Amino acid sequence: MKTMMKRLCAAAMTGVMAVSLAGCAGNSTPSTSAPAAGTESGSAAGSKAPESAGDNVVKVGIIYPTSGNVAKIGQESLEAIKLAADIINNSYDDLNVPFAKEEGLPNLNGAKIELIISDSQGSPEVGLSEAERLITEEGVDVLMGAYHSSVTKTASNVAEKYGIPFINPDSTSVTLTERGYEWFFRTTPNDSTFVEDTLKFMQDARDKKGKDIKTVSMIHEDSEWGAMLRDQFQKQIGGYNFEVLEDISYSASATNLSAEVMKLKAANADVLLCGSYTADTILLFKTMKEQGWAPKMMIGQRSGFTAPETVETIGVENVEGIIATNLYATDLQESNPTIGKINTMFKEITGEDLTDAYCRSFVGLCTVAEAVNAAGSTEPEAIRDALINMDITNEGQLIVPWDGIKFDENGQNIRCNSILTQMFDGMFYTVYPEDAAAKELAYPFSAWGNN
Repeated sequence: MKTMMKRLCAAAMTGVMAVSLAGCAGNSTPSTSAPAAGTESGSAAGSKAPESAGDNVVKVGIIYPTSGNVAKIGQESLEAIKLAADIINNSYDDLNVPFAKEEGLPNLNGAKIELIISDSQGSPEVGLSEAERLITEEGVDVLMGAYHSSVTKTASNVAEKYGIPFINPDSTSVTLTERGYEWFFRTTPNDSTFVEDTLKFMQDARDKKGKDIKTVSMIHEDSEWGAMLRDQFQKQIGGYNFEVLEDISYSASATNLSAEVMKLKAANADVLLCGSYTADTILLFKTMKEQGWAPKMMIGQRSGFTAPETVETIGVENVEGIIATNLYATDLQESNPTIGKINTMFKEITGEDLTDAYCRSFVGLCTVAEAVNAAGSTEPEAIRDALINMDITNEGQLIVPWDGIKFDENGQNIRCNSILTQMFDGMFYTVYPEDAAAKELAYPFSAWGNN
């Protein structure tokens, strides 16, 4: 395999443009690239900015939070996207990844992916204004992002207005694909799927493995994602015969969760279900340890639970046995060698192993490339038609444990699913579904010696 020095040398060809933002939505700093002569019309609601007729590139606008409470996840997700772009734009003969064995997109005469990167700051308002700028000033052919469901919601509103395809690799609020949009396509499972898999896992642990699980409490942040996650649990949990003791929401920017944890401790449910970003996950764990309480089972919905800095900050010994819905696990490298190769490349760049967030971002850009290549054009309507007709079976080329990618009439991938993973010695391993399990479920939760 070519060394990752090649990636650095090819940076100019890849065309990654980092955009620095300052202040709120009205004060974003424009990209340094200036539009060239020539125009291309968008929908009746607006038009794309001028673009160079001679450049054989596909402009992909990337909106991710590279500052704010989840800055590290945003930054590392961008590294995964850049890695995918490098693989697509250049030749890696030993990788089973879309377009790795050739340079560029073959149906567009070797066109290269050009990334125009923007920082959402985790703000829906900034996400909206940046989507507008990327379309009207940068002339992007496709938009991709934006991690936070609340940011994806506003940014994709703009894409719908201008008739530009929006690929969403990682936002899971169910409502995003319930808006009747024609230009929005989500590759990841939504919260309905993640919640269903969580409850089936709990039911299996109780009914098949004999674990004493009767009561449940939930704690979640109160943005679009957390609120919709709570909504899904409320809709589904009644069918699984668990008693709900507490349902607590808090601000993701909270600096104190003492009162919330006191309520959880008093209820003392067998299982604690969490919907939390990185900073608040760390705060929650610290507060639980200070108050000397832990449930028998603790399940997080990805995000802060799978973020490397959570383990780094809290310490491996304090998170041993936590469980997370996931799309990445250490054992998946054995069943799919491509995952291991991409993980090695990613770690050489960042010093980190892959996580579900980074895998989803990587697959997101591969999906963009597949659609544009199938369209044979950068015309928005052609790309949208290619997404509507996309029918990909996972034969090891996707670094996620999905059956493939095929979108329903609402733009939701119907061939994706999740796994449940548990942390052993600082690494997540699959524990559900049972036929894919690499480790036996460890129960009860052993954090800070409480159980």
